[in-house]
Amino acid sequence: MPHKDPIKRLIYQKEYREKNKEKLAIYRKENKEKKAIYKKEYYQTPRGKMKSHIDRWKKQGIHVEDMEILYKWFLEATHCENCKKEFVDGKYNNLTKCVDHDHNVEFNNFRNILCISCNSNQNNLNTSGTANIYTDKRYGNWFYSRTIDKIRHQKYFKTKQEAIAYKKAYEFTHIYSHQLD
Repeated sequence: MPHKDPIKRLIYQKEYREKNKEKLAIYRKENKEKKAIYKKEYYQTPRGKMKSHIDRWKKQGIHVEDMEILYKWFLEATHCENCKKEFVDGKYNNLTKCVDHDHNVEFNNFRNILCISCNSNQNNLNTSGTANIYTDKRYGNWFYSRTIDKIRHQKYFKTKQEAIAYKKAYEFTHIYSHQLD
């Protein structure tokens, strides 16, 4: 690259692609099979398998700070953390291991590694006692939800600011006030 400045480099790359469209199209066509073979071989390596798992988890909405640690934990897991049954490798079945996550939390939503059967039976409610504020896609409203000791409290709001204000007020009056006694 002739430019060290990232903006100039992007401009140069764009101009180069525009000038050499035909040349690049021929190159892609000639190397399509080579690239497919390389990708197939790459995804059989340990690094490729890890990238494949992590990419799939990200598409599913699983977000944690260090995905590589989660992958290593996933590989080392031998038993379901819920029913304690041993995972079965190979064919996709009820004892195939999967990553369970909370769909109501945007980041650090990983819960544990379960078998398919336990994961499908898991209740998606948040039972950790932390509050969730998220948008309800069906109605376009903001939704506040908190579950403590299997009792669910929820309420809809028109704006996110209203939901956050309610969360602060509710947590102080209902959750933490009993600790002041």
